[in-house]
Amino acid sequence: RKDRLSGRDQSLLERGYYEQMLDMDRHFARLWKAQLQEPAGWAQIGSITEPDPVDPFIWQLRPNLDLQFKRARLTTNAARMRDRVYPAEVPPKTWRAAIIGASGTMGSGVADGHNFESLVETRLGAEPPSARYEGYEMINFSVPGYDVLRRLYQLEDRVFDWHPDAVILVSIGIRDAE
Repeated sequence: RKDRLSGRDQSLLERGYYEQMLDMDRHFARLWKAQLQEPAGWAQIGSITEPDPVDPFIWQLRPNLDLQFKRARLTTNAARMRDRVYPAEVPPKTWRAAIIGASGTMGSGVADGHNFESLVETRLGAEPPSARYEGYEMINFSVPGYDVLRRLYQLEDRVFDWHPDAVILVSIGIRDAE
């Protein structure tokens, strides 16, 4: 007696398994259809971005937005950032970081003030002042759909104008690995 299937039985087992996988769309058609549909009021990325007037391969957040985006309140400032308003010059005794990423880093589907950059800034601000720094700013330059090359372009074109002490490049997902 053997503890494994014969070659013929193994083949039949695999064939049945893979046939079932190929047939899943038929068995789960309603679920599949529901997953592909966007919920009512689900805004598209084009509702929060617009093309750059100079470079057709770059887009940016629309300024001064206040809307529901993916079931969460999303606002942008006049500088086209999903963030509070910051002065261009770094205040004295303030450490400033620039964060660059895509939709996840921007906080797509997360309410204002609850994206990770806002939470980190709030947490750092709760610390007692040090001899070197009294305040911390985490400025979110993230734009949905930006790949690594667009983030580098943004770093050179916009971010350095804000004089950050550090730049945090966040890469999440398959697009960043390409």
